[in-house]
Amino acid sequence: MENNIPTFEMMIEDENKDGVFCISLVDSPAIQQDFIMLSKENDNRIEIKLEKGDLKRQVLTGPALIPNIIIPRKGYNITFSADTIRKISENFLINNRTNSVDLQHKLNVNDVYLVESWIVEDENNDKIYKLGYTPEQVPVGSWCVSMKVKNENLWNEYLQSGVLKGFSIEGSFSEKEIKMEHNDDKLNEDLHKIFLALYFTEADLDSKYKWKLGP
Repeated sequence: MENNIPTFEMMIEDENKDGVFCISLVDSPAIQQDFIMLSKENDNRIEIKLEKGDLKRQVLTGPALIPNIIIPRKGYNITFSADTIRKISENFLINNRTNSVDLQHKLNVNDVYLVESWIVEDENNDKIYKLGYTPEQVPVGSWCVSMKVKNENLWNEYLQSGVLKGFSIEGSFSEKEIKMEHNDDKLNEDLHKIFLALYFTEADLDSKYKWKLGP
């Protein structure tokens, strides 16, 4: 059953070991939000494919991590809190990883640089919404990035063509399993309350007796 699949919250406990060490350009981002391409003529225009001949800035912008969403892995799920995402974004810059970029988590690439990094703070006025995303897609607490692509072959063959669609992170994290609320103790407590409500009158419950849960 789906409820039996464990969910782990990814955490940063040791900043010397935990964190994101690379951002990958992928065809199927785990957070299920694609980046957008910015043209020189109109920064507010969403472009999945750019026409040949455009004077392109060759900048990709989009979310790298979104808080509190369930990300399926093989046999388990993971999730990131807003606090952890903020730490990840800060440490990524502190550790000078602005050019740590690869393709599909397999192939290192050159001449791709992180030029913007920010946490979404305002669900009405953040830059990410002016570029076409909605608060439902990219909520407050998300880590957004912009990548400058100076690698012409990469831009022409994989990005302009629409093969690569989003960002995906690579990192190492501590983990804490998240337990579901509907456990047996909670169920027994709810059943006990229902039993008292159905079996006893208000007068009974107002009497000075010591009630305790039996078999």
